[in-house]
This record gives sequence, structure tokens and C-alpha cells, in this order.
Amino acid sequence: MASSIALVGFVNTEEILADTIKQQTPEVIVDGYELFPNEAFGRLVDNRYVLYGVDNDGEFGLHNMDRLDALTKMGYSAINLGPDTAALVAGEKLDNANIDYIGPRGNELEIEIDKTKIVDIFPDKTKVLPPTKILENSDMKEVQSTIDEFGGNVVFKFVGEYSDYYPDSEYRRVRLLNEFDSSSELERFVSSSIESSGKVVIQKFIEGQEFSFTCLVDDNGSIFSLGENIFYKNRHENNKGPLCDGTGSISINNTLPNLLSTADIDHIKNDIVTPYVDNLGDQFGRSPKTFLNVDLIKGKDGRVYLLEVNNRQPGGHTMSTLLSGLDTPLADVLQATQEGRLDEIEARYKTGASVVVTAFPEISPNDFEKDEDRPVVVVPKLKDSDEVRIYTGWVDLLKEDKDTATVQSNLTATLLFVSHDASIKKARENVYKRISQVVSSGLAYRTDIGQEHTE
Repeated sequence: MASSIALVGFVNTEEILADTIKQQTPEVIVDGYELFPNEAFGRLVDNRYVLYGVDNDGEFGLHNMDRLDALTKMGYSAINLGPDTAALVAGEKLDNANIDYIGPRGNELEIEIDKTKIVDIFPDKTKVLPPTKILENSDMKEVQSTIDEFGGNVVFKFVGEYSDYYPDSEYRRVRLLNEFDSSSELERFVSSSIESSGKVVIQKFIEGQEFSFTCLVDDNGSIFSLGENIFYKNRHENNKGPLCDGTGSISINNTLPNLLSTADIDHIKNDIVTPYVDNLGDQFGRSPKTFLNVDLIKGKDGRVYLLEVNNRQPGGHTMSTLLSGLDTPLADVLQATQEGRLDEIEARYKTGASVVVTAFPEISPNDFEKDEDRPVVVVPKLKDSDEVRIYTGWVDLLKEDKDTATVQSNLTATLLFVSHDASIKKARENVYKRISQVVSSGLAYRTDIGQEHTE
């Protein structure tokens, strides 16, 4: 049994991981290595190593990196490097000290960031991806020709340093054709991607239901499935509006029984995840040891298509949805992943459904004009008895007392409301009742998350 777990990161996923471990196995020590401020995460861990700070010139940054030394000395049962920033900051240090960990290596992250590399792994003949073209020039006649070839409805994927050209969320590097308000806006997107990387990806839009498959993989190629969930990304009700940071998520028995068959899940594991892991092992001389968050869609033709693979832990929506329904102790799963023995761990799930709904700034995904526009909300602190777990996202802590924390929202998801109950209907009731008690002006949320699955 795991005795101690180290979590390196700063996003709401670290808070969710820590809370799950403490709920399932309170005797396990959880240490948090915090790259940027996340007070909610810091309150949940047994030992908090704050890596950020202000230097002598008053500049904020990672000025306490010497505190990472504890990672190499504490003998943790498992070390999880969460978001890609954590992997980049801590991975090299652990590699140099010959300390193993869970998380993506730098070359694995490149596969995820460069939207063209997945096409090398799954070329057209595999029929795993939707029909895809990679253009290497910004000739709009060729762009239009590709749009026409794919039936007039396509997805554009920015390749390169998106943040050099756009100030909004990284989610916006993937856009549907109808998200562009004008031909000039589309041309700018294409030319910026070409300027950044020499490439832009155009993919046929598949009509159907998007969903995710999430798992842990160890360096022996074993897979531990956390399950499948529907991740709602669109800003407005009924999946309308721009794709932006997530708005909610659902899962039933940690899967989607009305959508996926046993054959579908076998196809995902055998024809997508295993070949993907094997390919990375062949490329880099070692199999990945990390979370994989696999985005897929089941088309109206009944086929499951791969959209992309994220070589790192999923975001808060997916993680909270699946972990709220996981019965196998997470600490033991993490230890088995680190030690390369996932084949020994049985995946057990609770009976019931999970619903997650996010409250986010009304202005999202656009930015605030001035700092004082950012919404302020009073958040109840987690108690073991809470049937709805509330996790914070990217926020600034303004003040707190023993029962509440007053936080100021930043651009993306501010609060995640999570419930696991007997059915989608009951979990929805729990979540929306709690939202009505907490969410204040300046924040918005979708009211239709999971509604189509209540009958």
C-alpha cells in the first residue's frame, strides 16, 4: 500500500487528486509542490512546498526551486508531475537524480503540441483519425479547396506557438469553421499558424458525440482505465458558441453505456492507445509513464474516431468526474504506475453517475478590460461530509476564515461543482442546488449539463 504521494503542480487537478487520496485513504501522506498560488490545493496536503515567490527586485516567479530537492530525498511511493509546466520544471531534475515519476517527458509533450505528429502515428490508411490534411502554405484557394473536399464543414488546428499570436485560451488553437466571423479572420489564423510552424491542420468535421477516454500507462505498456466521460466544451447552452475552457462533464458508472459498446472500448484500447504507446516507446527508447487523456468522437456512422491524445493528466472536469466514481484507491494506482505493475491493479468503479458543472466569468473566453472587472465569490471550504465537492480553478485568494475563502476569478473556470449519485438526474439536482447557493454575479454556467441523459 502507498505510504506517501507527491503532487507537483498548481491547477485545480492537483486539488482534486489530493482530495480524492485523502477521502479514500486518509492515512496516506500527500505532499504538494506548488509552482504557482493555489491555496485550496495547499490546504489539502500534509506538507506544502511553495516554489513561487518574490525576488529582491519584487519580481514574482519560481524563486524557491531549491525546495524541489525534497522530491529526490523523501522516498515517495509515487511522484506525479501534473500539468506540462510541472513536467518541464521538475522532470529534468528528477531524471538527473535517477528518480522515477509519473508525467510526460519533454519529447512526449512535443507530440501533443505539434498537431501534425499524430498524423504520422495514424496515417489515413489506419482510418483512426478523421480525414486530415496538413497545409504548408497560406494560399486561401487551397484552404477553400480542402474545405470543399471535406464537405464544407471542417476543423482548423493551429500548429506552433499559439500564444505568440493570440491572447486567449490555448483551447482556441482548435476552431470549427463556423467560429470564424469572417474570411479575413480565418486567413489570419491560417497565416499565423504557417508563420509560426510552417503548417496548419485542416480536418473533416465528424458529426457525432465527443467524449474522452482517460487512463494511466506504465513503462511496461500496461493500461489502467479511469473510464470515459463526455466533456462539454462549448460556451453556451446546447453546445453552442465558441470552444473554450470546459463547462462541464458527465459519466455513468465511469463510462457512457448509452453511447459506447464493449467493442468500442476494446477498439480504443487495442487500436488507438496501445499502438500510440508502442510508437512513443519505439521513437524515444522508453514507454511513456503518465496519464493519457484521449479525445474521441463517435460518429453518426457508428465509428469511433481519434481527435487527439494529451500526454498528461486531464483537466479538472474530466479528472473530478472520473475520480468521483473510482473505487480503487487512487494512491495505490499511482504507486503501481510508478513501479511498472499496473497489470496487478484491478479497476473498480462505483455504481452511479457523476456530474460536474463549472462556473466561469461571463466574459469568457474574452479577457477583462481592467482588473476590478474580475468577479469575486465566497467559496465554502471542503468538508468530508459535503455531497457536492467544490474545487477552485485559476483564482486569487483575497481573504479567508475557517469556513470560507473569498476569491477573485481570473479568465478561465473559477469553480467546479462535482456530485456522484445514483443517477445523472440526482447528481444534477445536487450540483445545481449547490450552485444556486454559491455562485454570484459576474459568473455564468450552463444549466443543461447532462440534461439529455436524465430520461
